[in-house]
Amino acid sequence: MKIKRLDIMGFKSFVDKVSLNFEQGITGVVGPNGCGKSNIVDAIRWVMGEQNPRHLRGRLMEDVIFGGSETRKPHGLAQVSIIFDNQAGLSPPIYKDFAEIMVTRRLYRSGESEYLINKTPCRLLDITELFMDTGVGAKAYSIIEQGKVGMLVSAKPEERRALIEEAAGVTKFKSRKKAALRKMDATKQNLIRLGDIITEVRRQISSLKRQAQRAEKFRDYRGEVKQIELQLAGNRFQSLTGDIELISQREQEQTTILSRLDVRLEEGGLQLENQQLQLSMVETEHRQAQEKVYFLGSEVQRVENERILVVRQQEHFAAQDKEIQGELLNHRERLAELKEECHHLQQQQAAARVELEALQIEVENRETSLQDSLSKEQRLNAQFEEYRSELMDLFAQTNRLVQRQDEIERRLVTEAERHQQAHRDSQDIQGRQTQLQQRREQLMTQLEQVGLQQDRLNERT
Repeated sequence: MKIKRLDIMGFKSFVDKVSLNFEQGITGVVGPNGCGKSNIVDAIRWVMGEQNPRHLRGRLMEDVIFGGSETRKPHGLAQVSIIFDNQAGLSPPIYKDFAEIMVTRRLYRSGESEYLINKTPCRLLDITELFMDTGVGAKAYSIIEQGKVGMLVSAKPEERRALIEEAAGVTKFKSRKKAALRKMDATKQNLIRLGDIITEVRRQISSLKRQAQRAEKFRDYRGEVKQIELQLAGNRFQSLTGDIELISQREQEQTTILSRLDVRLEEGGLQLENQQLQLSMVETEHRQAQEKVYFLGSEVQRVENERILVVRQQEHFAAQDKEIQGELLNHRERLAELKEECHHLQQQQAAARVELEALQIEVENRETSLQDSLSKEQRLNAQFEEYRSELMDLFAQTNRLVQRQDEIERRLVTEAERHQQAHRDSQDIQGRQTQLQQRREQLMTQLEQVGLQQDRLNERT
Protein backbone atom coordinates (compact mmCIF):
# COMPACT_ATOMS: atom_id res chain seq x y z
CA MET A 1 0.00 0.00 0.00
CA LYS A 2 1.22 3.51 -0.86
CA ILE A 3 0.49 6.70 1.07
CA LYS A 4 -1.82 8.86 -1.01
CA ARG A 5 -2.67 11.78 1.27
CA LEU A 6 -2.11 12.99 4.83
CA ASP A 7 -4.64 15.30 6.55
CA ILE A 8 -3.47 17.09 9.71
CA MET A 9 -5.55 19.39 11.96
CA GLY A 10 -4.62 20.72 15.40
CA PHE A 11 -1.54 18.47 15.63
CA LYS A 12 1.45 20.32 17.08
CA SER A 13 2.21 23.30 14.82
CA PHE A 14 -0.55 22.49 12.31
CA VAL A 15 -3.35 24.76 13.59
CA ASP A 16 -5.62 24.65 10.56
CA LYS A 17 -6.36 21.65 8.42
CA VAL A 18 -3.46 20.79 6.10
CA SER A 19 -3.58 18.13 3.36
CA LEU A 20 -0.33 16.71 1.98
CA ASN A 21 -0.59 14.77 -1.29
CA PHE A 22 2.04 12.13 -2.02
CA GLU A 23 2.31 11.67 -5.79
CA GLN A 24 4.17 9.00 -7.74
CA GLY A 25 7.91 9.08 -7.25
CA ILE A 26 9.79 10.72 -4.42
CA THR A 27 8.15 13.42 -2.30
CA GLY A 28 10.36 15.75 -0.32
CA VAL A 29 9.55 18.39 2.28
CA VAL A 30 12.00 21.26 2.32
CA GLY A 31 12.15 24.12 4.80
CA PRO A 32 14.21 25.86 7.44
CA ASN A 33 14.76 24.59 10.91
CA GLY A 34 11.69 24.81 13.17
CA CYS A 35 9.14 25.01 10.37
CA GLY A 36 7.53 21.67 11.32
CA LYS A 37 9.09 19.14 8.93
CA SER A 38 9.59 16.56 11.66
CA ASN A 39 6.00 17.10 12.84
CA ILE A 40 4.82 15.47 9.59
CA VAL A 41 6.77 12.29 10.45
CA ASP A 42 5.45 12.49 14.03
CA ALA A 43 1.91 12.79 12.67
CA ILE A 44 2.41 9.67 10.51
CA ARG A 45 3.89 7.76 13.45
CA TRP A 46 1.08 8.99 15.77
CA VAL A 47 -1.78 8.05 13.42
CA MET A 48 -0.27 4.56 13.04
CA GLY A 49 -0.72 4.00 16.79
CA GLU A 50 2.31 5.36 18.63
CA GLN A 51 1.59 5.40 22.38
CA ASN A 52 4.86 6.73 23.80
CA PRO A 53 4.89 10.57 23.84
CA ARG A 54 8.71 10.60 24.04
CA HIS A 55 8.94 9.09 20.57
CA LEU A 56 6.88 12.09 19.47
CA ARG A 57 9.30 14.48 21.18
CA GLY A 58 6.87 15.29 23.94
CA ARG A 59 6.43 14.77 27.68
CA LEU A 60 2.68 14.00 27.72
CA MET A 61 0.35 12.84 25.00
CA GLU A 62 -1.59 16.11 25.35
CA ASP A 63 1.50 17.94 24.06
CA VAL A 64 0.61 16.88 20.49
CA ILE A 65 -2.50 19.17 20.66
CA PHE A 66 -1.90 22.73 19.52
CA GLY A 67 -1.40 24.72 22.71
CA GLY A 68 -2.08 28.20 21.31
CA SER A 69 0.00 31.27 20.51
CA GLU A 70 -0.18 35.02 20.83
CA THR A 71 -2.69 35.26 17.98
CA ARG A 72 -4.41 31.85 18.05
CA LYS A 73 -6.38 30.09 20.78
CA PRO A 74 -5.47 26.53 21.79
CA HIS A 75 -7.30 23.67 20.11
CA GLY A 76 -9.46 21.15 21.94
CA LEU A 77 -8.43 18.16 19.84
CA ALA A 78 -5.79 16.87 17.45
CA GLN A 79 -6.77 14.83 14.39
CA VAL A 80 -4.63 13.12 11.77
CA SER A 81 -5.90 11.05 8.82
CA ILE A 82 -3.69 9.04 6.47
CA ILE A 83 -5.08 7.66 3.19
CA PHE A 84 -3.51 4.63 1.49
CA ASP A 85 -3.93 3.63 -2.15
CA ASN A 86 -5.21 0.03 -2.32
CA GLN A 87 -5.71 -0.38 -6.06
CA ALA A 88 -3.39 -3.41 -6.09
CA GLY A 89 -5.37 -5.11 -3.31
CA LEU A 90 -2.31 -5.82 -1.16
CA SER A 91 -4.06 -4.95 2.08
CA PRO A 92 -5.34 -7.59 4.53
CA PRO A 93 -8.25 -9.65 3.19
CA ILE A 94 -10.88 -7.76 5.14
CA TYR A 95 -9.98 -4.49 3.29
CA LYS A 96 -9.25 -5.87 -0.21
CA ASP A 97 -12.51 -4.55 -1.66
CA PHE A 98 -11.65 -0.91 -0.74
CA ALA A 99 -9.79 1.23 -3.30
CA GLU A 100 -8.62 3.53 -0.51
CA ILE A 101 -8.05 2.92 3.18
CA MET A 102 -8.23 5.91 5.52
CA VAL A 103 -6.91 5.62 9.07
CA THR A 104 -7.90 8.41 11.48
CA ARG A 105 -6.89 9.16 15.06
CA ARG A 106 -8.37 11.83 17.34
CA LEU A 107 -7.24 12.98 20.76
CA TYR A 108 -9.28 15.31 22.94
CA ARG A 109 -7.82 17.53 25.63
CA SER A 110 -9.95 15.65 28.20
CA GLY A 111 -7.82 12.54 27.46
CA GLU A 112 -10.36 10.66 25.34
CA SER A 113 -9.12 9.22 22.06
CA GLU A 114 -10.79 7.71 18.99
CA TYR A 115 -9.56 5.41 16.22
CA LEU A 116 -11.33 5.08 12.87
CA ILE A 117 -10.76 3.03 9.74
CA ASN A 118 -12.69 4.34 6.74
CA LYS A 119 -14.63 6.62 9.15
CA THR A 120 -15.76 3.59 11.20
CA PRO A 121 -14.80 3.46 14.89
CA CYS A 122 -12.37 0.67 15.67
CA ARG A 123 -9.74 -0.45 18.17
CA LEU A 124 -6.04 0.26 18.30
CA LEU A 125 -5.54 -3.48 17.82
CA ASP A 126 -7.34 -3.30 14.46
CA ILE A 127 -4.97 -0.58 13.27
CA THR A 128 -1.94 -2.54 14.51
CA GLU A 129 -3.11 -5.66 12.66
CA LEU A 130 -3.72 -3.57 9.54
CA PHE A 131 -0.06 -2.46 9.40
CA MET A 132 1.41 -5.74 10.67
CA ASP A 133 3.82 -7.51 8.23
CA THR A 134 3.63 -4.59 5.79
CA GLY A 135 6.85 -2.92 6.91
CA VAL A 136 4.79 0.06 7.99
CA GLY A 137 3.90 0.94 11.57
CA ALA A 138 4.69 3.03 14.60
CA LYS A 139 7.83 0.96 15.30
CA ALA A 140 8.56 -0.33 11.79
CA TYR A 141 11.87 -0.04 9.95
CA SER A 142 10.26 2.00 7.15
CA ILE A 143 10.40 5.20 9.23
CA ILE A 144 14.06 6.15 9.65
CA GLU A 145 14.61 9.31 11.65
CA GLN A 146 17.78 11.30 12.32
CA GLY A 147 20.24 9.02 14.09
CA LYS A 148 18.22 5.93 13.24
CA VAL A 149 20.95 4.59 10.87
CA GLY A 150 23.57 4.69 13.60
CA MET A 151 21.12 3.00 15.96
CA LEU A 152 20.59 0.23 13.42
CA VAL A 153 24.31 -0.27 13.00
CA SER A 154 24.95 -0.41 16.73
CA ALA A 155 21.76 -2.30 17.55
CA LYS A 156 21.80 -5.37 19.72
CA PRO A 157 21.18 -8.82 18.22
CA GLU A 158 17.69 -8.91 19.72
CA GLU A 159 16.79 -5.57 18.09
CA ARG A 160 18.23 -6.69 14.75
CA ARG A 161 16.28 -9.94 15.02
CA ALA A 162 13.09 -7.90 15.59
CA LEU A 163 13.76 -5.92 12.41
CA ILE A 164 14.55 -9.12 10.45
CA GLU A 165 11.37 -10.80 11.71
CA GLU A 166 9.37 -7.72 10.78
CA ALA A 167 10.89 -7.78 7.28
CA ALA A 168 10.29 -11.55 6.99
CA GLY A 169 6.63 -11.24 8.03
CA VAL A 170 6.96 -13.36 11.18
CA THR A 171 5.87 -10.64 13.56
CA LYS A 172 2.20 -11.10 12.80
CA PHE A 173 2.36 -14.82 13.62
CA LYS A 174 4.32 -14.21 16.78
CA SER A 175 1.83 -11.57 17.83
CA ARG A 176 -1.03 -13.93 17.10
CA LYS A 177 0.77 -16.66 18.99
CA LYS A 178 1.14 -14.40 22.03
CA ALA A 179 -2.50 -13.38 21.75
CA ALA A 180 -3.54 -17.04 21.44
CA LEU A 181 -1.41 -17.96 24.47
CA ARG A 182 -2.93 -15.09 26.44
CA LYS A 183 -6.41 -16.23 25.40
CA MET A 184 -5.53 -19.81 26.34
CA ASP A 185 -4.31 -18.66 29.76
CA ALA A 186 -7.43 -16.57 30.17
CA THR A 187 -9.51 -19.56 29.05
CA LYS A 188 -7.75 -21.81 31.55
CA GLN A 189 -8.42 -19.29 34.30
CA ASN A 190 -12.02 -19.05 33.16
CA LEU A 191 -12.27 -22.85 33.18
CA ILE A 192 -10.82 -22.95 36.69
CA ARG A 193 -13.25 -20.29 37.83
CA LEU A 194 -16.04 -22.09 35.98
CA GLY A 195 -15.14 -25.34 37.77
CA ASP A 196 -15.28 -23.50 41.08
CA ILE A 197 -18.62 -21.98 40.09
CA ILE A 198 -19.96 -25.39 39.01
CA THR A 199 -18.83 -26.94 42.31
CA GLU A 200 -20.44 -24.12 44.25
CA VAL A 201 -23.61 -24.32 42.17
CA ARG A 202 -23.77 -28.10 42.64
CA ARG A 203 -23.37 -27.61 46.35
CA GLN A 204 -26.08 -24.96 46.28
CA ILE A 205 -28.29 -27.22 44.17
CA SER A 206 -27.96 -30.02 46.71
CA SER A 207 -28.69 -27.54 49.48
CA LEU A 208 -31.66 -26.18 47.53
CA LYS A 209 -32.91 -29.75 46.99
CA ARG A 210 -32.77 -30.33 50.73
CA GLN A 211 -34.49 -27.03 51.32
CA ALA A 212 -37.13 -27.93 48.74
CA GLN A 213 -37.73 -31.28 50.45
CA ARG A 214 -37.98 -29.49 53.78
CA ALA A 215 -40.35 -26.97 52.23
CA GLU A 216 -42.53 -29.78 50.87
CA LYS A 217 -42.55 -31.46 54.29
CA PHE A 218 -43.30 -28.11 55.86
CA ARG A 219 -46.14 -27.59 53.40
CA ASP A 220 -47.57 -31.01 54.26
CA TYR A 221 -47.19 -30.39 57.98
CA ARG A 222 -48.66 -26.93 57.54
CA GLY A 223 -51.66 -28.42 55.74
CA GLU A 224 -52.16 -30.93 58.56
CA VAL A 225 -51.76 -28.21 61.20
CA LYS A 226 -54.15 -26.01 59.27
CA GLN A 227 -56.69 -28.84 59.03
CA ILE A 228 -56.34 -29.63 62.76
CA GLU A 229 -56.60 -25.96 63.70
CA LEU A 230 -59.65 -25.58 61.49
CA GLN A 231 -61.24 -28.66 63.06
CA LEU A 232 -60.44 -27.43 66.56
CA ALA A 233 -61.69 -23.96 65.72
CA GLY A 234 -64.87 -25.47 64.18
CA ASN A 235 -65.45 -27.67 67.23
CA ARG A 236 -64.78 -24.76 69.53
CA PHE A 237 -67.05 -22.55 67.46
CA GLN A 238 -69.84 -25.14 67.53
CA SER A 239 -69.39 -25.59 71.28
CA LEU A 240 -69.45 -21.85 71.84
CA THR A 241 -72.44 -21.50 69.52
CA GLY A 242 -74.29 -24.14 71.59
CA ASP A 243 -73.27 -22.41 74.81
CA ILE A 244 -74.42 -19.08 73.43
CA GLU A 245 -77.76 -20.56 72.38
CA LEU A 246 -78.15 -22.21 75.81
CA ILE A 247 -77.26 -18.95 77.53
CA SER A 248 -79.67 -17.09 75.27
CA GLN A 249 -82.43 -19.56 76.17
CA ARG A 250 -81.59 -19.23 79.85
CA GLU A 251 -81.54 -15.49 79.50
CA GLN A 252 -84.94 -15.57 77.83
CA GLU A 253 -86.28 -17.86 80.59
CA GLN A 254 -84.84 -15.59 83.27
CA THR A 255 -86.25 -12.58 81.45
CA THR A 256 -89.67 -14.28 81.37
CA ILE A 257 -89.41 -15.20 85.07
CA LEU A 258 -88.29 -11.67 85.86
CA SER A 259 -91.20 -10.21 83.90
CA ARG A 260 -93.56 -12.55 85.76
CA LEU A 261 -92.02 -11.54 89.08
CA ASP A 262 -92.39 -7.90 88.05
CA VAL A 263 -96.07 -8.53 87.31
CA ARG A 264 -96.54 -10.34 90.62
CA LEU A 265 -94.65 -7.60 92.38
CA GLU A 266 -96.91 -5.03 90.81
CA GLU A 267 -99.93 -7.10 91.80
CA GLY A 268 -98.55 -7.45 95.34
CA GLY A 269 -97.98 -3.71 95.42
CA LEU A 270 -101.57 -3.12 94.33
CA GLN A 271 -102.84 -5.59 96.95
CA LEU A 272 -100.66 -3.90 99.55
CA GLU A 273 -102.07 -0.53 98.59
CA ASN A 274 -105.62 -1.97 98.81
CA GLN A 275 -104.85 -3.50 102.22
CA GLN A 276 -103.34 -0.24 103.40
CA LEU A 277 -106.45 1.57 102.11
CA GLN A 278 -108.70 -0.89 103.90
CA LEU A 279 -106.55 -0.56 107.00
CA SER A 280 -106.86 3.20 106.86
CA MET A 281 -110.63 2.82 106.43
CA VAL A 282 -110.76 0.42 109.40
CA GLU A 283 -108.66 2.80 111.45
CA THR A 284 -111.04 5.60 110.48
CA GLU A 285 -114.04 3.49 111.48
CA HIS A 286 -112.25 2.52 114.71
CA ARG A 287 -111.56 6.15 115.43
CA GLN A 288 -115.18 6.98 114.71
CA ALA A 289 -116.28 4.09 116.97
CA GLN A 290 -113.99 5.36 119.73
CA GLU A 291 -115.45 8.80 119.23
CA LYS A 292 -118.91 7.23 119.49
CA VAL A 293 -117.81 5.34 122.62
CA TYR A 294 -116.44 8.54 124.08
CA PHE A 295 -119.65 10.28 123.08
CA LEU A 296 -121.73 7.46 124.52
CA GLY A 297 -119.60 7.51 127.69
CA SER A 298 -120.23 11.17 128.01
CA GLU A 299 -123.88 10.55 127.31
CA VAL A 300 -123.93 7.80 129.95
CA GLN A 301 -122.28 10.18 132.36
CA ARG A 302 -124.75 12.82 131.45
CA VAL A 303 -127.60 10.27 131.81
CA GLU A 304 -126.27 9.21 135.15
CA ASN A 305 -126.17 12.78 136.19
CA GLU A 306 -129.59 13.25 134.90
CA ARG A 307 -130.68 10.06 136.69
CA ILE A 308 -129.22 11.35 139.90
CA LEU A 309 -130.91 14.58 139.17
CA VAL A 310 -134.10 12.66 138.38
CA VAL A 311 -133.77 10.60 141.58
CA ARG A 312 -133.31 13.79 143.46
CA GLN A 313 -136.15 15.26 141.56
CA GLN A 314 -138.26 12.08 141.41
CA GLU A 315 -140.36 13.56 143.92
CA HIS A 316 -140.99 16.39 141.62
CA PHE A 317 -140.91 14.34 138.47
CA ALA A 318 -142.72 11.20 139.43
CA ALA A 319 -144.78 11.43 136.37
CA GLN A 320 -141.67 11.26 134.20
CA ASP A 321 -140.01 8.28 135.98
CA LYS A 322 -141.27 5.60 133.66
CA GLU A 323 -140.26 7.59 130.62
CA ILE A 324 -136.79 8.15 131.98
CA GLN A 325 -136.48 4.46 132.90
CA GLY A 326 -137.51 3.54 129.39
CA GLU A 327 -134.98 5.95 127.89
CA LEU A 328 -132.32 4.59 130.24
CA LEU A 329 -133.10 1.05 129.15
CA ASN A 330 -132.83 2.11 125.57
CA HIS A 331 -129.56 3.84 126.24
CA ARG A 332 -128.23 0.75 127.98
CA GLU A 333 -129.19 -1.43 125.07
CA ARG A 334 -127.57 1.04 122.73
CA LEU A 335 -124.46 1.03 124.92
CA ALA A 336 -124.32 -2.77 124.81
CA GLU A 337 -124.67 -2.67 121.02
CA LEU A 338 -121.94 -0.07 120.86
CA LYS A 339 -119.69 -2.16 123.10
CA GLU A 340 -120.31 -5.22 120.91
CA GLU A 341 -119.64 -3.16 117.81
CA CYS A 342 -116.45 -1.79 119.44
CA HIS A 343 -115.35 -5.35 120.30
CA HIS A 344 -116.10 -6.46 116.75
CA LEU A 345 -114.13 -3.52 115.41
CA GLN A 346 -111.21 -4.40 117.68
CA GLN A 347 -111.31 -7.98 116.38
CA GLN A 348 -111.34 -6.66 112.79
CA GLN A 349 -108.42 -4.37 113.64
CA ALA A 350 -106.44 -7.32 115.06
CA ALA A 351 -107.26 -9.46 111.98
CA ALA A 352 -106.27 -6.55 109.74
CA ARG A 353 -102.99 -6.20 111.62
CA VAL A 354 -102.33 -9.96 111.25
CA GLU A 355 -103.17 -9.79 107.55
CA LEU A 356 -100.98 -6.69 107.20
CA GLU A 357 -98.08 -8.48 108.86
CA ALA A 358 -98.63 -11.47 106.55
CA LEU A 359 -98.69 -9.12 103.57
CA GLN A 360 -95.50 -7.41 104.81
CA ILE A 361 -93.82 -10.82 105.23
CA GLU A 362 -94.95 -11.81 101.72
CA VAL A 363 -93.69 -8.49 100.35
CA GLU A 364 -90.34 -9.02 102.10
CA ASN A 365 -90.16 -12.56 100.69
CA ARG A 366 -90.99 -11.27 97.24
CA GLU A 367 -88.40 -8.50 97.59
CA THR A 368 -85.81 -11.14 98.66
CA SER A 369 -86.79 -13.29 95.69
CA LEU A 370 -86.55 -10.22 93.48
CA GLN A 371 -83.09 -9.43 94.87
CA ASP A 372 -82.05 -13.05 94.23
CA SER A 373 -83.38 -12.82 90.70
CA LEU A 374 -81.55 -9.54 90.15
CA SER A 375 -78.28 -10.97 91.51
CA LYS A 376 -78.80 -14.09 89.40
CA GLU A 377 -79.46 -11.88 86.40
CA GLN A 378 -76.27 -9.94 87.15
CA ARG A 379 -74.33 -13.20 87.39
CA LEU A 380 -75.88 -14.32 84.11
CA ASN A 381 -74.99 -10.98 82.53
CA ALA A 382 -71.42 -11.26 83.84
CA GLN A 383 -71.22 -14.84 82.55
CA PHE A 384 -72.65 -13.67 79.24
CA GLU A 385 -70.02 -10.90 79.05
CA GLU A 386 -67.31 -13.48 79.82
CA TYR A 387 -68.61 -15.75 77.07
CA ARG A 388 -68.85 -12.83 74.68
CA SER A 389 -65.26 -11.70 75.49
CA GLU A 390 -64.10 -15.31 75.07
CA LEU A 391 -65.93 -15.42 71.73
CA MET A 392 -64.26 -12.15 70.68
CA ASP A 393 -60.89 -13.63 71.73
CA LEU A 394 -61.67 -16.68 69.61
CA PHE A 395 -62.57 -14.42 66.69
CA ALA A 396 -59.30 -12.52 67.17
CA GLN A 397 -57.41 -15.81 67.41
CA THR A 398 -59.20 -16.99 64.25
CA ASN A 399 -58.15 -13.76 62.48
CA ARG A 400 -54.57 -14.25 63.67
CA LEU A 401 -54.66 -17.83 62.42
CA VAL A 402 -55.99 -16.61 59.06
CA GLN A 403 -53.25 -13.97 58.89
CA ARG A 404 -50.67 -16.60 59.82
CA GLN A 405 -52.11 -18.86 57.15
CA ASP A 406 -51.81 -16.04 54.58
CA GLU A 407 -48.24 -15.31 55.68
CA ILE A 408 -47.31 -18.99 55.45
CA GLU A 409 -48.92 -19.19 52.00
CA ARG A 410 -46.97 -16.11 50.89
CA ARG A 411 -43.77 -17.67 52.24
CA LEU A 412 -44.58 -20.89 50.40
CA VAL A 413 -45.16 -18.91 47.19
CA THR A 414 -41.83 -17.14 47.77
CA GLU A 415 -40.09 -20.47 48.39
CA ALA A 416 -41.71 -21.89 45.26
CA GLU A 417 -40.50 -18.89 43.24
CA ARG A 418 -37.02 -19.29 44.72
CA HIS A 419 -37.12 -22.97 43.87
CA GLN A 420 -38.20 -22.18 40.31
CA GLN A 421 -35.49 -19.48 40.07
CA ALA A 422 -32.91 -21.97 41.34
CA HIS A 423 -34.14 -24.49 38.79
CA ARG A 424 -33.88 -21.87 36.04
CA ASP A 425 -30.41 -20.85 37.29
CA SER A 426 -29.39 -24.52 37.24
CA GLN A 427 -30.62 -24.86 33.68
CA ASP A 428 -28.81 -21.63 32.70
CA ILE A 429 -25.62 -22.90 34.35
CA GLN A 430 -25.96 -26.21 32.53
CA GLY A 431 -26.46 -24.29 29.27
CA ARG A 432 -23.46 -22.10 30.02
CA GLN A 433 -21.45 -25.20 30.90
CA THR A 434 -22.42 -26.73 27.56
CA GLN A 435 -21.48 -23.51 25.75
CA LEU A 436 -18.18 -23.32 27.61
CA GLN A 437 -17.50 -26.97 26.78
CA GLN A 438 -18.17 -26.22 23.12
CA ARG A 439 -16.02 -23.11 23.37
CA ARG A 440 -13.28 -25.19 25.01
CA GLU A 441 -13.46 -27.69 22.19
CA GLN A 442 -13.23 -24.86 19.65
CA LEU A 443 -10.24 -23.37 21.48
CA MET A 444 -8.57 -26.78 21.62
CA THR A 445 -9.17 -27.13 17.88
CA GLN A 446 -7.69 -23.67 17.28
CA LEU A 447 -4.79 -24.54 19.58
CA GLU A 448 -4.11 -27.66 17.58
CA GLN A 449 -4.21 -25.61 14.37
CA VAL A 450 -1.81 -23.05 15.87
CA GLY A 451 0.44 -25.92 16.95
CA LEU A 452 0.38 -27.33 13.44
CA GLN A 453 1.20 -23.90 12.01
CA GLN A 454 4.02 -23.51 14.53
CA ASP A 455 5.37 -26.93 13.57
CA ARG A 456 5.22 -25.95 9.91
CA LEU A 457 7.06 -22.68 10.69
CA ASN A 458 9.66 -24.58 12.67
CA GLU A 459 10.10 -26.96 9.72
CA ARG A 460 10.48 -23.97 7.36
CA THR A 461 13.07 -22.32 9.64
